[in-house]
Amino acid sequence: MDSKINGKKLITLMKSINEPATFETLVKGFNFRSIRGEALREAKHKVRNLLSAAVRLGFVKEYNGHYFTSTHVDEMFEFMEPEFQQNENDPKKRCMDSETNYYDISDSDDYEEPPKPAKAPPRRRRS
Repeated sequence: MDSKINGKKLITLMKSINEPATFETLVKGFNFRSIRGEALREAKHKVRNLLSAAVRLGFVKEYNGHYFTSTHVDEMFEFMEPEFQQNENDPKKRCMDSETNYYDISDSDDYEEPPKPAKAPPRRRRS
């Protein structure tokens, strides 16, 4: 099972689908029909971790729970542009890429920015 889940196969699968795919669509694409229960949960967890790493590294982009390869970014931004213009402030509409500041992404309204570290006091010179 583990040999079926790797980055190269993920990108190949996404390119064969050739449209934005949900997490469940990608899991179905890996064809886990023969496994059940805990093994299936582990496989889904590995796919989710792989997707997360691929997004972080910039190979894959995410938009509203749909994933697509970064080679399709130009096509997707043309598609997403009107939607962003209609409702720019909706926190559920987001586009993640490797250059995103992840502190800006939160589904929670009560998110607080982490405190900045205090500056060290200036050193005294010995005379």
